[in-house]
Amino acid sequence: TLVSELSGKINIIKRAQEIGVELPLRTQETQALLEQVKLLESRGFQYENAEASFDLLVHRARPDYKPPFELVDFMVVCEKRRRPPALKSLEEVLAEAVVKVRVAGEVMHTAAEGLKLVLPTSAG
Repeated sequence: TLVSELSGKINIIKRAQEIGVELPLRTQETQALLEQVKLLESRGFQYENAEASFDLLVHRARPDYKPPFELVDFMVVCEKRRRPPALKSLEEVLAEAVVKVRVAGEVMHTAAEGLKLVLPTSAG
């Protein structure tokens, strides 16, 4: 509806202003950003508690946008831990990510891991 369309634009403009980006209400840029947000949300993305992700969308929508880095490579590995966790009713799952990016011509390489307790899946 017109009201929800206008509300969506106003929310986008307000958030953009908070990060120092001016978006006029009646521009193709603002409309395209609104359409992109709608499309991504229909695919399961959520921006309510993901301010940095939304900020990236706003910046990428600008015609003068220049990416701060280039993704060179990445790898993510998830595994169920072999040793039993402290709580026997749960399983430990380890995720490790390795990322290479290029910033100002220099390649940076980093890794991080996270551990999560999950309910075991039923066998069969």
